[in-house]
Amino acid sequence: PDTVPSPPPAHYHLSPSVSLSLAQVSIAMASSILRSPNLTSPSLGVPSIPAFSSSFSPLSSLHLRSNHHRSVRSVSLSAAGKLRLSCSLSDSSPLPPYSPRRRPEYTPNRISDPNYVRIFDTTLRDGEQSPGATLTSKEKLDIARQLAKLGVDIIEAGFPAASKDDFEAVKTIAETVGNTVDENGYVPVICGLSRCNKKDIETAWEAVKYATRPRIHTFIATSDIHLKYKLKKSKEEVIEIARNMVRFARSLGCEDVEFSPEDAGRSEREYLYEILGEVIKAGATTLNIPDTVGITLPSEFGQLIADIKANTPGIQNVIISTHCQNDLGLSTANTLAGAHSGARQVEVTINGIGERAGNASLEEVVMAIKCRGDHVLGGLYTGIDTRHIVMTSKMVEEYTGMQTQPHKAIVGANAFAHESGIHQDGMLKHKGTYEIMCPEEIGLERSNEAGIVLGKLSGRHALRDRLNELGYELNDEQLRNLFWRFKSVAEQKKRVTDADLIALVSDEVFQPEAVWKLLDMQITCGTLGLSTSTVKLADSDGKEHVACSVGTGPVDAAYKAVDLIVKEPATLLEYSMNAVTEGIDAIATTRVLIRGDNNYSSTNAVTGESVQRTFSGAGAGMDIVVSSVKAYVGALNKMLSFKEHSSTTLSKTPLETNKGFHALEVLRNSKMSEVQSGLFTMSTIILICIGLSMMGTGLYQKSTVSPCIQETPGQFVFLGWILLLIPQIGLYGICCRSKRLFVYFFYGMVVVILIVTGYSIKCFVYNTTFGIAKNPAEDHRTVNQLLGRLVSPEKFRRVTTCIVHTHDCNFNASKNSNVWRYCCAQPVGCGDETMFDKPGEWSWKQQYQQNQVPEECSYDYCLSCRGCQLSILKAIVHQWKYLSMFSYPTLVLSCISLAMAWFLKETINQVDDYRGSYS
Repeated sequence: PDTVPSPPPAHYHLSPSVSLSLAQVSIAMASSILRSPNLTSPSLGVPSIPAFSSSFSPLSSLHLRSNHHRSVRSVSLSAAGKLRLSCSLSDSSPLPPYSPRRRPEYTPNRISDPNYVRIFDTTLRDGEQSPGATLTSKEKLDIARQLAKLGVDIIEAGFPAASKDDFEAVKTIAETVGNTVDENGYVPVICGLSRCNKKDIETAWEAVKYATRPRIHTFIATSDIHLKYKLKKSKEEVIEIARNMVRFARSLGCEDVEFSPEDAGRSEREYLYEILGEVIKAGATTLNIPDTVGITLPSEFGQLIADIKANTPGIQNVIISTHCQNDLGLSTANTLAGAHSGARQVEVTINGIGERAGNASLEEVVMAIKCRGDHVLGGLYTGIDTRHIVMTSKMVEEYTGMQTQPHKAIVGANAFAHESGIHQDGMLKHKGTYEIMCPEEIGLERSNEAGIVLGKLSGRHALRDRLNELGYELNDEQLRNLFWRFKSVAEQKKRVTDADLIALVSDEVFQPEAVWKLLDMQITCGTLGLSTSTVKLADSDGKEHVACSVGTGPVDAAYKAVDLIVKEPATLLEYSMNAVTEGIDAIATTRVLIRGDNNYSSTNAVTGESVQRTFSGAGAGMDIVVSSVKAYVGALNKMLSFKEHSSTTLSKTPLETNKGFHALEVLRNSKMSEVQSGLFTMSTIILICIGLSMMGTGLYQKSTVSPCIQETPGQFVFLGWILLLIPQIGLYGICCRSKRLFVYFFYGMVVVILIVTGYSIKCFVYNTTFGIAKNPAEDHRTVNQLLGRLVSPEKFRRVTTCIVHTHDCNFNASKNSNVWRYCCAQPVGCGDETMFDKPGEWSWKQQYQQNQVPEECSYDYCLSCRGCQLSILKAIVHQWKYLSMFSYPTLVLSCISLAMAWFLKETINQVDDYRGSYS
């Protein structure tokens, strides 16, 4: 069965001065609690801590030793009768083994234990939307594994429809972390976010379906302001969309569907009840109530959850969840108020990272429930193993590059630090005076109880032990790499502090996948000339590259040298450096934030807009320039990993993921992409040239071919116009890396192929149906035998009548079709009088009237002969034959262009902003 940590059983150790039995203590405490008005108040607000009676003072001290940690949780009742919670480290006994509490068996729409609260972690989705918090696929997988070790119930692994990299990352997490079952049967639910449309939902399902417990989380806005300005839809339309999309998600085979009414905190209550009731009928198993803009107060949000629980039809068949933003700094308070009012799932992020001001912090919510769940929240508990909080927090901090503020609750650097003299005096006397929890509970040892001081003579065992005390669990390879860095620093410093170790771990362990690695560098700088830098980097194959550069300073020169090697343009957005300890021999930590100039972007899950990706890097070293270069190379590695990394390399065996195999895959993929891009570019350029030719041909025919037999000039101009326009959109798209333009081109080419196919079929039918001989006089068929199939008798009659009335034999196609010879030349026996008066002008009828030529030499007579009629028919058909000379190659090239576009469309990273990028 699934298990979770629980409050450890308490063993009571009484001092010699105890004068009352435990039974008397229990009765006094119970009576005090029962007198608290908070326990009988019908208010939905969070009750305060019950006040114990001050008249009760017989006990001097009552120590509650936890079976969970070596520290002693004490409840001391002084002579004045005041309650005091304290944490003591005086007990030197070993840390007892982790004692889990039974985790209820997972069922999507219900929890067997009404006091259990599911933890839904959205660090990899909402947390990554923080500016500068871009994570590579490898980093997401590492964090997902750590979250599973932490014991979260649901991991929202990402927004699969945002980009191909996001899709592959979610899929990899589902295949690995989503199928890793521990010895207690625990396996996390893997969730993918989607908007309320079929494409997003299908993409999310394709990514998460490989997990043992997959979930689709879909959402749509419900507040009036969102309906009016963002969606531009009525309430009825939104209800219909939500109902249909939840039903569609269930139809794919997903048994676990979560629905969120975005901006529920500002939505009309009755409308909220209605839409939630409809999605329950459609098959939703969890209803998430988000305070999207962080506008509500705890009392308001708690009342909202209570009202939804009381008024939504079918609510008893689903789990209520909360998602609170921190715009007013109330996300944790709102989340706890929601849990107290009946929500049994809370959506949180590590360190509280997220959009704008962030989300409810996992560590704050979990520790609040752990510390106050029994006293205030009605016995609520979670499945989190809190001993892994520090390690998870540090991993997220280093991977995202978002430093935790020192006074951050639970995991901040000052969370267990005391500088005030009064506080220090109290802590020395009893740690419970100013601390409500032990650092060991979250995986942090306050001090080195063994008295070990790390220096240049320290060994691996001492280093591992100290790292474990700091909350870092490293494997053998990580420890081996870190150990040599540690020895290098210890050679230069007399004593290596905890801050030094943390900086080294961040620099050595929490680094992105190495595409480039710093080997050596040499700097010359000062006031006598320009700063110069020589940098040596190694690529993923181990090949060394050296570059030299000058700059305005040592860091500028070094960064320019790195750019010469990497050849991946980037803009430095932020640069900061700190000394981790005091003294001139301190280790320097550098953090940089860069933005790639080649349009690294993805889709924002909430707004649907393109988001420009930024990448952070961190470095540490006793040389500030070396530290700076390490940070810059780390940020570049993260950017390049985001571009090239795929789930196939993550999920393959170690043999397949060696450097040579990875390099071969990258080379093969890049060459294939080059071939496809080349074919695409060539085909689109040729199509543009054909379009120009067709437009010219059409305009020429329109000005030269007799209006009597004009058939295809309009078709030539129309096809030429679309071939000029649509292929250019494709060229814009590939040159600007614009996914939006590429999508326009893709669907535009589908339309082009359909149109050209129609014309090509018509040309083919014309050419095969008629097949008139080159010399119409030699054709044994008559016009009447050919009319009626594609050219009607009425149409042919209109053409011949037009020729008679306009006396026009100036056909562009007339010579090829023998119309000139058989209709416009001198008939036999008519004499010289019937010749042309002027070149190119027909004057037969005029000559007939003036010179009174015989009837058989008249124009009407000539038009009625078989050869002339076949020639006229051939002149009509010949234009379609001429069109086929353009339409057939156009169809082939359009198909090639469309096929290449299909293969290339997922390599286009940028989505929206292409203006000003094309030259």
